[in-house]
Amino acid sequence: MDDYTKDPSEWRMSSECTFLGAMTLFQSKNFLVWFPAAGLGHLALEQLLKSAVIQAGCPYPSEETHLDSGALLLLSSPRRGG
Repeated sequence: MDDYTKDPSEWRMSSECTFLGAMTLFQSKNFLVWFPAAGLGHLALEQLLKSAVIQAGCPYPSEETHLDSGALLLLSSPRRGG
């Protein structure tokens, strides 16, 4: 694991910067920038939660494995025993 997966302060600082960017966009009169602001706000929340998980003693993996919905349907199929 790299150093960033073990250091909650790095995730916390990143989430604060991302949150400030989202808030700056939300304060705009141009409603078209509210959509990217919502994405940034969501990312800031994820980063903050990752810092809490790391602070609790569970290092976060640097590369996450994701299954798409098709793979989940296949795994839960009665033929596969899921």
